[in-house]
Amino acid sequence: MSQKKTFGQIISDLRQEKGLSREMVCGDERELSVRQLIRLEKGESKPTLTKIEYLADGLGVPLYQLMEDYTELPKRYIDLKYLLMRTGLFGPPTLIKQKEQYLSEIYENYYDELPEDEQVAVDVLQSWIDVFATGKTVFGNQMLEEYFHQVKQKTVYQINDLLILELYFYCLYLDNRLFDPNVYQHFLTCLMDQDAYLPIEQVFFLITVAVTCIAVGLNNGYCKGIGQLLKKVKKLMKQTQDYQHLPIIRLQECQILWLKKRKWAEKWYKKIQLSLSEIGHEEVLQKFEEWREQFVNKGLRQS
Repeated sequence: MSQKKTFGQIISDLRQEKGLSREMVCGDERELSVRQLIRLEKGESKPTLTKIEYLADGLGVPLYQLMEDYTELPKRYIDLKYLLMRTGLFGPPTLIKQKEQYLSEIYENYYDELPEDEQVAVDVLQSWIDVFATGKTVFGNQMLEEYFHQVKQKTVYQINDLLILELYFYCLYLDNRLFDPNVYQHFLTCLMDQDAYLPIEQVFFLITVAVTCIAVGLNNGYCKGIGQLLKKVKKLMKQTQDYQHLPIIRLQECQILWLKKRKWAEKWYKKIQLSLSEIGHEEVLQKFEEWREQFVNKGLRQS
């Protein structure tokens, strides 16, 4: 049984776990001074709501995690959620059954006791599976109708916002009719800087969302800003040593190259085609063939 901590203990433990000094948390001290933080951690003063929100943002955690009645999430649940997020939507169909098993375990053993934010995350993950398994975007509608409008108003995203974005982008990937260039450009621009606001352990999922975002743009014949986002993704992959999406990134680079130097692109594509087939990405290859037939003769839109 996890022992409940005081607000000050929660703040102090999270800060140290993330390797942050008090000075790093307080920044320019406009919102919170180092002296005030020391007093909060020692339990010598009570925080205002504004300071709680500031600390949650600075520590990169949901607001509820700073509450004194907060109970740490079960390790097995955290592992299952990680496995669900780690195996992205661009993967072989055999992953569906595995993902469904992970979700069943969560619903059976943990869901009812989870905080609301975590329940939302699980529900979005369930929608992912349903859309991925059926190829029908209707299974993502409920979650998007409830939460997408909120995400659209933001420029800085937490992990649940990224979960909603991944669901949204995958629905766009499957159904071009949902594509809105203005909304798409807003999200593409915002994704460029999101690593500055996320804990390093969540950057792998930012990469996943960015890869899906790029796929949506290319699939819809939209090119503006995609080259920059590709460079950003490759930088993040190198920074985190996370290369699971590299074959797809190579294919996306090939799509852009195809419009500029066709012969080079054809040679490159043959190599990429082999590597993607070996790891079960036939769906991605099929989408590429559809894209090539639709856009290669008329080019991508630049704006």
